[in-house]
Amino acid sequence: MFFAFDGLDGAGKSSLCEQVFKTLKEYNFPVSKHSIGNLGYCDDEFNKLKAGTMHCSSEIRELLYYFEIMLYCNKNIADFKAQKNNHMILDRYLLSYFSYGPLNGIPLSRIQNLLADLPWPDLYFFVDIEPETALNRIKAYREFDTAEIGYKNHENNVEYNEINFLAHQKKVRELFWERINQISSNRKVYVLDGRLPLAKLHEKCLRWSSFFVTLTRKSFDIIMPAFFFQMVSYIHLM
Repeated sequence: MFFAFDGLDGAGKSSLCEQVFKTLKEYNFPVSKHSIGNLGYCDDEFNKLKAGTMHCSSEIRELLYYFEIMLYCNKNIADFKAQKNNHMILDRYLLSYFSYGPLNGIPLSRIQNLLADLPWPDLYFFVDIEPETALNRIKAYREFDTAEIGYKNHENNVEYNEINFLAHQKKVRELFWERINQISSNRKVYVLDGRLPLAKLHEKCLRWSSFFVTLTRKSFDIIMPAFFFQMVSYIHLM
């Protein structure tokens, strides 16, 4: 199965990806985990941009992410589908491009054209959280980075501060929900309530990890969704 997790920075999606990955590995399911911006195609360029040793416009920077995901999907999705027992987890996917791209200067029509042929995940989760909560989580362990106030804002010398973080992330969240509400009926997004503490989400993941002990690879695709329905106390099915 192909899993994707999306959400605001600080929502907890990366931690959930890691926990699900570890759980599947623990029970010997063949699984791989990848993160947008670190897929092995443009890593050096992204690192240079983050370090400030390479410069480009917000549009070019954003388009690098699109180039990366298209290369990734062309190779890895095909390989994944050829190995039917394998499982793949992706930290950020299509919804992020539709939510961050327009704010960084990429027209919606261009985003739609670039992503039109990319496959939809078997299970797509959006970890929803208020920007204020995300801000408090981030402040607890690190500084903001450029993406969290927007590359276009950074280009326009917008100051790194909490007010601008919240303003940008509120717009991102609105675009996430706008896109989710436009998704056709044959595609689903499962929305997890990110207001729950990360420790509580992890606890539920671990509690249900015992569920996998009795699974076989044949039954995995049938039973796996139930794991996620038990993973949080609130899941809204779009």
